[in-house]
Amino acid sequence: EVHLKNTSKGSAGNKNYRM
Repeated sequence: EVHLKNTSKGSAGNKNYRM
């Protein structure tokens, strides 16, 4: 899913998506 893909890109990206 998008969340998993974001994690692969980088922790920073994941945090941004969560916010």
